[in-house]
Amino acid sequence: MNIGIFDDDISIAEDIKSKILQLPNNAGYCIDSVECFEKPPEESQKEYEVVFMDIDWHQEVNGIDFANKLCERYPATQIVFVTGYNDRYSQDIFLSNANLCGYLVKPVDNKRLERLLRKASEQRKAAKKTCLSKEIAIQTGDSIELVNTNSITYVESNAHKIIIHLINHSNESISLYAKLDDYAANLREGFIRIHKSYLVNALHIKKLGYSSVILKNEIELPISKRNAVIVREEFFKYMKDRTN
Repeated sequence: MNIGIFDDDISIAEDIKSKILQLPNNAGYCIDSVECFEKPPEESQKEYEVVFMDIDWHQEVNGIDFANKLCERYPATQIVFVTGYNDRYSQDIFLSNANLCGYLVKPVDNKRLERLLRKASEQRKAAKKTCLSKEIAIQTGDSIELVNTNSITYVESNAHKIIIHLINHSNESISLYAKLDDYAANLREGFIRIHKSYLVNALHIKKLGYSSVILKNEIELPISKRNAVIVREEFFKYMKDRTN
């Protein structure tokens, strides 16, 4: 697993790093890298599978604030909050929108650290299983094409047609005469209706805002005002289901 350690005290970050690398079965976690930060990382930081996030940075924003922003950009990233002030932040931890894996109290206990990493690894494996897709049959004219649902980035309604936008497909999209409502019913799992004209595959969402969504191919699509709240609810439910 690709792990990030975010702490304003480099000595604590290095201590967690050392403890992870000294765990008896750390090789089983497939740890690619452990990165430590002396200050809050920039928004452009790369995606991690697990982040150990210190809460109190002695600044206006804290680790919970940053974890929420991080998980808007990378919803699959599992967060382990680390704090020396358990009573002060316990409620805030569980009210955050981050993809919470657990939390640790400083100084970090080796056994609890090992258990949380094992949990993160198991949830990562489960998430991969839930990403397994199905195939749907799409009829265009006299032909029928089987399409892997993971390859669908979004479905667009345009006049009396729908356009199925694909990734890694020779034609990039398939157009046919149909209603978007029909495909919304067929593509319920993992697909979110963000607008009367758009159905988006949550698997391809890179960044979710209140008025628009940006896909991993950098395409930006509008979210209607009436759908804004439910879109976020469905997206976070989708991410939670992937890790349960």
